[in-house]
Amino acid sequence: MPGLIDRVKERRIGQWILAYLAVAVPIWSVVEVLGDRWGLTPGAGRALDVVLMVGLLVAAVLGWYHGEKGRQRVNAPEAVLLLGLVGAGVGGVLLWGPLKDRQPTDSVEAVRSNTLAILPFDNRSADGSEGAAFFAEGLHDELLLRMSKLDGLEVIGRTSVARYAGEDRPPNRDIAADLGARVLLEGSVIQSGDRLRMNVQLVDGSSGVQIFADQWDEPYSVQSALDMLSDVASRIVGVLESPLTPGEATWLAELPTESPDAFTAFLEGRTLSRYGGSLEEALEALQRAVRLDPSFAQAWAAMIWPLEMSARRGGPEAGRWHALAQEAVDSATALAPDAPETLYARAMFVYFAERDYGEASRILRLMQARWPGDVDALLLAGTLSKRQGRFQECVQAHERVLMLDPANVNAYIELAICNKWLGRGAEAATAQERAIALDPDNLALYNERFGTEITPKGDTAGARRYMESVRDRVPIPAAWETAIRFIAGDFEALLAEAHTRGEGAHTANEYLATMYRLAGWADSARIAGQSLAAALRSREVLPAAEPTHRASLARALILAEDYEGAAAALQQAEALLEEYPDAYGEYSISYYWALFHLAQGEEDEAVRRLDEFWARLHDPSPAWAAISPLWTPLRDHPGFIELLARYGVAIQ
Repeated sequence: MPGLIDRVKERRIGQWILAYLAVAVPIWSVVEVLGDRWGLTPGAGRALDVVLMVGLLVAAVLGWYHGEKGRQRVNAPEAVLLLGLVGAGVGGVLLWGPLKDRQPTDSVEAVRSNTLAILPFDNRSADGSEGAAFFAEGLHDELLLRMSKLDGLEVIGRTSVARYAGEDRPPNRDIAADLGARVLLEGSVIQSGDRLRMNVQLVDGSSGVQIFADQWDEPYSVQSALDMLSDVASRIVGVLESPLTPGEATWLAELPTESPDAFTAFLEGRTLSRYGGSLEEALEALQRAVRLDPSFAQAWAAMIWPLEMSARRGGPEAGRWHALAQEAVDSATALAPDAPETLYARAMFVYFAERDYGEASRILRLMQARWPGDVDALLLAGTLSKRQGRFQECVQAHERVLMLDPANVNAYIELAICNKWLGRGAEAATAQERAIALDPDNLALYNERFGTEITPKGDTAGARRYMESVRDRVPIPAAWETAIRFIAGDFEALLAEAHTRGEGAHTANEYLATMYRLAGWADSARIAGQSLAAALRSREVLPAAEPTHRASLARALILAEDYEGAAAALQQAEALLEEYPDAYGEYSISYYWALFHLAQGEEDEAVRRLDEFWARLHDPSPAWAAISPLWTPLRDHPGFIELLARYGVAIQ
């Protein structure tokens, strides 16, 4: 071994290596520092690393090869070899790495996923009008919806990409990492007079390298606008090696209307109705579209949202809104019965207007079989699963939504609700925290998160810790402290505080009357219940609200120990549901029946009614019932314990 070391020293191999590193390390450092600015791919960087390491080995071999002192000069071929290795590394980076020289055919190796994010198009029309903005947003939405229905692609939902509207947004690589996308499409739209210009570029999400860029400048027509979108779609699926099927190619080429004015009105109406605009303005725009072209099936189908959301407001106009929704769905079905927009409109109508959850779910299953990436269909399917008590299906649907639309706050809210009703408090809390991170000013999200700390274990200490942890971020509602003390059974102190505020036994307040009953103040509870019942009987309500009103009256009469009157009120509520199917009282009726039977000691019937109530899925949840003092008499009832266990909730 000493002889080998002496020979290495004699041949000065160390000096050869140091000399090589003196050249190679600065080159490697410069490339490392400037790599982001140049838009280098990870593959180009790795190639340079390999070339430089091979050069190091060659330098060592040359040092050994030259032998004893005095022979360490590099001849011409050897110098060419060393410089060639370094040059190959640098040249490879310059050839394969920079953004400008990247060609579409080179990108396929880098694109290893089929996840696509289509960023909002910039509106660069000179007039800056609201109509031009709607047009740019509508074209973006049209492309996103069309791409989401292509088999083999996963397209990030609009809620998530909408956060990156405008030019002041993070680097593309940061956006891609945030959305979990491998490729991003960005573009701009200019509508000027009778001409339409569109520019787009597809970039690799991991490196920011441009994969392709295209621009169009055509006379504006529906055909030219959709041809542009079809061209973009074809380029993208080509890069992602997910070729269009014949059916998809035909569907992408279909022209929904030949009227440019109808198409423009449709884009405006759909954008307003789907993304937080005025329902009245959305409906007016969509009605204008079908007046201009009565055969415009997509426009008829798009009316379902503003019409049904208007009907949900209740009031004497609800019936008219439902009738208009029926006309819109029938028209869309007659024109394009198998179109995804028509199927979604039918499912919405059957769900909201007819309350036929099973049929709505069946229609959505047809949609999901053909278009599994449709976020709207997944959201509605999750809501229907929740309504039918299929909590695990609800969780799965919303988890799928969040894979495609990771910034969808509503999906996180629904995911939390379904997990909580499955007794999965930790999973519910995680979903709620993510919703809060996306919408930190929404107090309702903090309320839900606070409730998850209490349920399902009645952890008042944890709820109080959470309350203190967010005190600097949001105003703390007084109801949080009340809820903690309610679960702790501190009824006397709560009533004392109410009396201090001047709220006596005759106050028409269900909360106070319930407190009296739980505290054992039977006379006060009875008087308060009677006072509440009198107030409810004197209240004028809309006919559609009668079922819920009657159910509330029944609760007051239960507290007043007028069980005959309570039963009559609940029977009236059930009868009124047949007359007013749009009312929202069907959930509370079963719940109040359970309270009615419990108050009379009919525990088996109370459990049966709770089972009926939770099958329809509404608050309060099984997790809350496990800890609420209202249901204390059932804590040892085998049927109650078994019922809660079905929802993953155990009596503590």
